[in-house]
Amino acid sequence: ANGGFYTKISVSASTLLVPNLFTPNGDGTNETFEIRGIELFAKNELVIVNRWGNEVYKSSNYDNTWTGEGLNEGTYYYLLKVKESDNSEWQIFKGYITLIRAFKK
Repeated sequence: ANGGFYTKISVSASTLLVPNLFTPNGDGTNETFEIRGIELFAKNELVIVNRWGNEVYKSSNYDNTWTGEGLNEGTYYYLLKVKESDNSEWQIFKGYITLIRAFKK
């Protein structure tokens, strides 16, 4: 459509909200490691490691479904890489996530 008006919306990785705690215990709240805004990035990679640096989870195009299944309670560390398009640079974020199963509302 020639002559149309377009709004350019720039999304930066600062719009991601990454939790530092999740409680996959069956109560229906915080059951998965939910990164808000992850769906805005054309490509992403998530790696979770334990305190010894051993990889316990890895996903390309993460879709907020990791439950920590098979893992003990404790602190884990994430490496999240996102890019807005095939032509953009990877942006890298690191942090920690605490997994608690016993917590109930």
